[in-house]
Amino acid sequence: MRLWLIGGAINGVLGILGGILAGHAALPVLVEGDAVVRMGEHYQFWHAAVLIALSALPPRVIVGFVRTGGNCILIGATIFGVAVQITAVINKPLLLLVAWPGLAILSAGWLMLLVGAIKMREQPVGE
Repeated sequence: MRLWLIGGAINGVLGILGGILAGHAALPVLVEGDAVVRMGEHYQFWHAAVLIALSALPPRVIVGFVRTGGNCILIGATIFGVAVQITAVINKPLLLLVAWPGLAILSAGWLMLLVGAIKMREQPVGE
């Protein structure tokens, strides 16, 4: 799906920006928040790769739980990664409350992908 490819690219860009902030910003807050920014960056890169891989699936596979799971990973990874990185930069731990729903949506997406994969029937080559 095109949306997953776009979402993967956006998460990749946000991961890069998080790395730039952690590695090069002269913000005193980042001394304490560096590990948090790196965690957000790490999560965003992995989920960017997953979204790009999902976008390459054939349309016959992207149904039901797989489609819903991919959408949840897109939404959850973006919310979680952005919330974690912004929290570290502006030093407002209350913003981490936004990260928890993102993490819940992300986790639900992974579970839906699992169910979708289990329910998937193998098709003979050429069908």
